[in-house]
Formats: sequence, C-alpha cells, structure tokens
Amino acid sequence: MNQGLVSIAVLSLFLGGCDLGTESNSIKNTEKVHSTMADNKQANLQDIDTTIISLDTKLERAKKGLILLEELKEAMSLQKEICRTLVLYASDPAYTREDVNSRTKGLIKVGEGLSEVWRTEVERFSDQQVTDTSNKESRLQDSINTLDSAPIRDAWEKVSSLRQMLEEQKTLIKQVRDEDIEKTFAEAENFVKDSEERLKNAIEARKHNDYELSHLHLESIHDKLDLIADTVTTASERLRTLNGNTSLLITSKIKTNSKFNKIGVDIKKVESMQPSELEYLKTSNLNSEEGLKRVSELLDKGNGYLQEAIKERKDKHYRASIRLSAKSQRFINRSTYFINFLKARFPNTLTSSSLIVAQSKNHGKLLHEYLDLKATASPATLDFSTWDKLKDIESSLKKAEEVADHVDKEIGLYLKYRDREAPASSDTQSPIDTMKHESEMVKVSLDGSVVPYKPGDPIAEGESTGYTYTSLAQLPSTDTGEAFNGLGGRKRRVVSSSVRVLNAQGLEVGTSFNNSKECPISTFHHVQRHEC
Repeated sequence: MNQGLVSIAVLSLFLGGCDLGTESNSIKNTEKVHSTMADNKQANLQDIDTTIISLDTKLERAKKGLILLEELKEAMSLQKEICRTLVLYASDPAYTREDVNSRTKGLIKVGEGLSEVWRTEVERFSDQQVTDTSNKESRLQDSINTLDSAPIRDAWEKVSSLRQMLEEQKTLIKQVRDEDIEKTFAEAENFVKDSEERLKNAIEARKHNDYELSHLHLESIHDKLDLIADTVTTASERLRTLNGNTSLLITSKIKTNSKFNKIGVDIKKVESMQPSELEYLKTSNLNSEEGLKRVSELLDKGNGYLQEAIKERKDKHYRASIRLSAKSQRFINRSTYFINFLKARFPNTLTSSSLIVAQSKNHGKLLHEYLDLKATASPATLDFSTWDKLKDIESSLKKAEEVADHVDKEIGLYLKYRDREAPASSDTQSPIDTMKHESEMVKVSLDGSVVPYKPGDPIAEGESTGYTYTSLAQLPSTDTGEAFNGLGGRKRRVVSSSVRVLNAQGLEVGTSFNNSKECPISTFHHVQRHEC
C-alpha cells in the first residue's frame, strides 16, 4: 500500500492520545533529540517497554489501594513523560509504525487507568470534606447555643470572646457558593441527559446497518460535548481562584467530569459494536467507484480538520487544537474501513486513483507537521491543585474542631466550678432536699458499710445518715481526681462504682466502701455527718 495510506492507519493514533501542553520554539533542539534517539533506538524502545510494564504493575496495585497517593502522582507524571517521548518517536523517521503503535496504545490505556484511580480517590476525599463540613457546622452551632443559654450568658464574662471564636470558625468553613459556576455544572448535567437519548438513536441506526446516520448522531454528541466541556473547563478554572471552603463546588465539578467521561466510554462502546462498519462493508454491494468516493470525502474532511488543528496550535489555542485533531481522527479512522474494504475487494483501485494518493500524502504531511508541533511543546505538568485545595479545607475543618473542643472544655470547667462554689440558699431547695421524700434513708457505718435506716434506730458516734439517689444527674459535683480521707480514715478517690458522700452544701467530702449489700453499688448517697 502507498506509504501515505499506511500513515493514515497508524500515526493518527497520536492526534489526541498524548497532548503535551504549551509550545516551545526550539525546533533545532527537537532535531537534535531525534538524532540522539536514532543512535540509541533499541535501548530507547527497551526502556519504554520496561517503563510501561512497571506502570501497569503500579496501576494494578493502585486499584487495590496498595500504593500511597504520592506514588500514584509520580506514576501519572511518568506516564505523561513517556507519552511525550513516544510523540517524539512518532515524528522521527528513524522509528517505524511497529515501534510506536502498540506501545502508544498500551501507554494510553495505563494512563487512563491511573487517572481513573486518581479521580475516584479525589471524589471520595471531596465527599468526605462536604460531610465533615456539615458536621463541624452543627458542632459549632451547638456550642454557640450553649453559650447563648440564659444561665451562662448572663453570668459569665467569657461568653462574648468564646462566641466570637466560634462565629469566626463558622465563617471560615462555610461552603462557598458561586451562581455562575453552579449554573454551568447544571447545564452540563442536562446535556448528559440529552446525550443518552442521542446514544440510543446511534445504537438503533447501527442495528439497521445505517452507519452513516449512527456516525452523524455520535458527531453531534461530540460537537456539543466539546462546547460544554469548554464552559466546564472555564468554570473549573474560575473555581480554582476562589478562596475558602469550596468542597461542595469541587464535588459538583468532579461528578460532572465523571459523567462526561462516561459519555466518552459509551460512545466508544457504540463504535465498537458488532458487526463493525468494516465487516458490514465486506458483505455490502458497494462498488469501487462508490468506495473511492467515500474514502475521498472522509480524507478531505479529516485533512481539513487537521489543518485547522495545526493553525489553532500555532496560535496557542491548545484546547481548540486538541478538539479539532480528535475530530479529524474520527474521520480518518472511518476512511480506513473503506480503504481496507477496497484493498481486499479491489486491490489495484487505491494506487490507481491519483486523487486518493494525493489526499493520503497530504494527510501524512499534515500529520507529521502536527506531531512536530506537539513534539516541540514544553513538558506538560499534571494539575493536582484540586487535591491540594481539599487538603487545605481538611486543615481548616480540623482547626474548627479544635476551637469547638476548647470552647466546650471552657464551658465544662465553668459549670463545674460554678456548681461547686454555689452557696446553699434557704429560699431554694437543693436537688437533694427536693428528693428526700422519694428516697430511702441509709446509715453509713465507720467501716463504710451502707444499711437501711429508720428514725429511732441507734446511731454510734462517727456514723452518718443520709438519703439514696439513683440518678447521677441529681448530683451537683464530679470527681476532682484528688485523694481525700474517706469514712473509716482511709484514703479514697471517687470512682464510678463508689458510694459518694456529700455534705449539706452538696460538696464531696468522702466516699464509702463498696460493700453495701442492701443498696446497689451504683446507687449514690447524700450523707450528713451525725456529729456535725
């Protein structure tokens, strides 16, 4: 087959598979690189093979969660670097189609796999930040409500400063909203729904062997997808400039991009449906004249879009260039079905057509020009800014939690010492006094034993009487953590299973031993010294 026709089937793989970033003017440097690569061709290819195998191994481990995120980022960067190298090989005459074709397919496949693992992890992390934000906001508001309660608000001088600390944290972790960005993502969601219907139409057309109509449906999806993708990209760039907690917007962006990726996967599934267009052509009644006409039409469109892609790349409109080169590739790929059909059924038709030969040579020329432009591009850098932003948000949420913990601790200390220092009032009954009529009287002996007591029972010197209480909430004090003299003269500390001893003011003065048989150990007692 004519060398130009060969290039159509092979080098078009590079049109959209490995984009490299911004352009450089160092054409001479590229020629020097080509010369060096040719001198070490076999060693270079062996290194590429080894790297692809290594990346594929890392991909499998990444799918199982067996590598750190930093290692995953390094693997993605390495894949991009090797992709650039293969683009250089593709534009170097020293390397054949066999040298670059299968390696590029494998590299693109592993790159897509690594990116999918990364997207999944970022989406999980983003969802977590949205949930954590809601929880932290509720936590801060609960603390504010406690400070605003009347007993604390009216009597504690720290209320104002602590409340201000909480309000500041609420502001810092509040979800940032942007109407334009949210509108763009919503429009993208609607497009995804519309595309699902168009995909059904494309599938139905293929079932009826109307490959042309199916192709038109898919191209319509591609064209609209490109336009929407541009607006989403612009919105995403704006999102990166926003300060504060943007986790909700980031999550929306990630989910929108995931749906876009799914559309691309669904389109590929339609294109790979069996029978393929080539298989259909082999059984069709298409004659050589009609076949040549279809090849010429497809080559003409493919070359036209590729020429536009070259112009856009020269003008540094890289997104437009990538979009146009991908569109060119789709038409060129379709032309290969007809080329292979004609080669099989009418072997001499292609080479005898001066128009087809000229168009294929022109495609080869344009393709090499495009690849040379990509080869002179500055190395692309992967964008991990979304992950970095989410880590910043995570830090701010941790800070908010620390502030809430601090305020709650301050409140707890205030309530503890307020209750300890509160004087007994003759006008107001203590919780213990109000419950006396509901409680059983007990006697605490010198050895710490607790037994039921009835008025008139004998009381020895040093023994105590009091009332039992089964609700801890009725007791106004907590463990101080300090040892003190308990009943019987022993050093004791209050623990959860001890019987606590309170004086008339409700302050801890001791604890009984845990040997009460008549009263449960978990029962608490207020006991007043008989000799006092």
